[in-house]
Amino acid sequence: MNIEYLLPKDVCVQSFVERYLILNSKDKLTSYTCYPNTNHCLGVIRNHAINWCPENSSKNKIELIANSKPTHYTTGIYNKPMEFIINGAYKEICIDIKPLGLSLFGINNEKSSIVEVEPLNHINQDLVKNLYELVHNLDSMNSLELITALDSILRNAIKVEISHEIEYLKSKGPSTIQELQQILYMSNRSLYRFFTRKLKLTPYKFLEIMRLQNCIKDVINSKDLKSVYYEYGFTDASHFNKFIKKYTHLSPTSLKADLSLYDDLVLKK
Repeated sequence: MNIEYLLPKDVCVQSFVERYLILNSKDKLTSYTCYPNTNHCLGVIRNHAINWCPENSSKNKIELIANSKPTHYTTGIYNKPMEFIINGAYKEICIDIKPLGLSLFGINNEKSSIVEVEPLNHINQDLVKNLYELVHNLDSMNSLELITALDSILRNAIKVEISHEIEYLKSKGPSTIQELQQILYMSNRSLYRFFTRKLKLTPYKFLEIMRLQNCIKDVINSKDLKSVYYEYGFTDASHFNKFIKKYTHLSPTSLKADLSLYDDLVLKK
């Protein structure tokens, strides 16, 4: 069994993935052992079926039988060596997932058993489909091409995941750093790392832009400007005007006078 360890090069992907493992064997019968791991894994296999019986899980043995279709599996955190016994030539892409990446792949940290096999309806199906296509082309790619392809697949998935998380945060309406911490169950340090790596914004800047967007909506909905700036914690019109102009280059009254301007706004980071 030939096992190649590859590291993601994309900075954003590095926040979600520890490493890629490419497994390749031409033997009719082979085996390999996975040792205890503190991360979850997603494995995508070309032309093999997995024979795994949960009632025999104490043996920590998984048999892979040659098949005509690709398959995938996940592993949770386990504390005993796990043996994979493989019948037939074998190719696999295994992704070692950091805790921050669990939601990206659709893995529930609390519910994942030691091994889960298909059907895995909770796993990101678009992501798995792209990985299926990639595992079929392993023979024609070198290590650098593989890293580039895997990084690209995951980066696109991350963009979708981030948009969902932003909408979730907006729906909760946080206005302070402490509320963000409570929603995301993160320490102040983890919160800062999460926002700067994912969104290229500090948590404070994210809250400020959320505040701005809400202010603009209320301004253009013809609410009294004085009531708007009081509602959002501004002590007077001067501070409110500076805040709006900082990002939009327009005064609140200009926004209110011509609603069409709102569609053309470009928020500065």
